[in-house]
Amino acid sequence: QQQDEEEEEEEEEEEEEEEEEEEEEEEEEEEEEEEEEGEGEGEEEEEEEEEEEEEEEEEEEEEEGEGEGEGEGEEEEEEEEEEEEEEEEEEEEEEEEEDVPKYRELGTK
Repeated sequence: QQQDEEEEEEEEEEEEEEEEEEEEEEEEEEEEEEEEEGEGEGEEEEEEEEEEEEEEEEEEEEEEGEGEGEGEGEEEEEEEEEEEEEEEEEEEEEEEEEDVPKYRELGTK
């Protein structure tokens, strides 16, 4: 009987040890899964941050583009004004040239 009891105790101890080992393995697996999920979450956060940064960059580019667009508009206006001034100057010069023969005629007469 003593032998039987000792054997039973040994078996129970072995079973308990096996159960503990299984539990430990399960815990390790859970931890690994959590770590993987954590990595996944980290990646998601990184992706979100990257998307936000890209959106901000696009907005900045658009604003710069608008600024440039405004600048271009101003440049075009300035160019138009310069062209108008040049045309006016040319017209004045032409008028003066037209007047010159009259003076010459008057001077010769």
